[in-house]
Amino acid sequence: MGDESSAESGGGTKPDANNSQGRQGGRHGKGKKKNNANAYASDKEKAFAGQSDKIGVFTAQPNHGARASGTAQYTETHKSIVTYAADEYNSRCSKSIAKGKLILPTKPDENDYVTNVKDKDGAEVSTLTEAGKVRYTKACERWEKQVEEIKESLRCVYQIVWNNCDPTVQATLKEAEDFDDMDDEMDVLELLARIKSLTFKGTATTDPIYSIVMMMKEVFTTRQGKKMTVSKFNDDFTSIIKAADGMFGGTGKFLAIFDSLLTTVIATENGETVTGDNAINDDKQKEYAKQGRDRMAAMMFTLGTDRSRYGDTVDQMQQDFLKGNNSYPNKQTAAYTLFRNVKVKNSQPRYQDRDDDGHQFNVNGEESGGSGAGNRLCFRCGRPGHIAAKCSEAKHVDGNVLHTMGEVAEESSPPADDGIDDDVPDDGSVEHEF
Repeated sequence: MGDESSAESGGGTKPDANNSQGRQGGRHGKGKKKNNANAYASDKEKAFAGQSDKIGVFTAQPNHGARASGTAQYTETHKSIVTYAADEYNSRCSKSIAKGKLILPTKPDENDYVTNVKDKDGAEVSTLTEAGKVRYTKACERWEKQVEEIKESLRCVYQIVWNNCDPTVQATLKEAEDFDDMDDEMDVLELLARIKSLTFKGTATTDPIYSIVMMMKEVFTTRQGKKMTVSKFNDDFTSIIKAADGMFGGTGKFLAIFDSLLTTVIATENGETVTGDNAINDDKQKEYAKQGRDRMAAMMFTLGTDRSRYGDTVDQMQQDFLKGNNSYPNKQTAAYTLFRNVKVKNSQPRYQDRDDDGHQFNVNGEESGGSGAGNRLCFRCGRPGHIAAKCSEAKHVDGNVLHTMGEVAEESSPPADDGIDDDVPDDGSVEHEF
């Protein structure tokens, strides 16, 4: 399922064919053709907005691999439905949607309306007097009225949720044999459960092995965007983990596939073993498996943060580990709290030339980005003082024209004067990036 969007997003108008600019279309008439193409694309790809703007929408994904954005969308839309139910109806309707089960007030207990009286022998007994019966009956009537009000509210919410499912989602839901039963009952809790299942598990029309592989790929490649906040990244990361758990059988089930390995790692750290005569017991194995899953989630979150903002923090954790002081967060919540409070220096455009782990190395074994970063050599042209992403040189240090990755620099473009004598031979030190 895709991201929530407005009906007006991506809009564009078809140019007036009678307009002089539209007729000429710029040089050689290309402008008119481009505008027409944009207008056609806008009409064709207009985002689904739903019938109501009071809640989010549920839309189908363009491919089976886009589950991360789909789960994030489900979470946000579900939150908007909970809020809408509280604002428009009642708290128990909202709470029912939030918990995914019917939340009703406690039914009156007849014993709460009895009166203690003495029988003919003088013994004290509890009995339901006529006055007690009246009060109990009225309490039951109030309770039944509240229950019906909650159920009716949920039926009203059903309709608005259904109308905010795009046609593809609706068609998929209708494929279920018992769809008509759910639709006739207007059971919004069941409707949301089925939408969640589609979002988190996929449909029966997808090869299950394909779904597993794509899900694992999404989990391990989820990254924080350049302009994404830590809070939004935490929500997205949590959503994709929940989606993986849903596919693998429930809460914690995805990372549990690594339990054996994680248990062994932590037991080894503690000087213990999981096999042999001195093996740890089952309870300790379960404890270590839980620790391992928590640490793995925290590590995945840590390595998924934006390197341009948090690369220094992650690198410092690695340096601490090498020094024997492990500072990696041991839970996702701890990682989230840490990065949310890191002070980012946006003025330092570092880490552009990095791999997914954010590390650069040169042949001298010195990691780039330290105090001597300004003197490192560009591996593209061989000159110091900049990285390849910032390279605008036309020639190597030896004066030869650059031929790098299919680029051919024009000899008519002289290199910028950087204060380096071009006759000075290269010292042979070349930076390698992995």
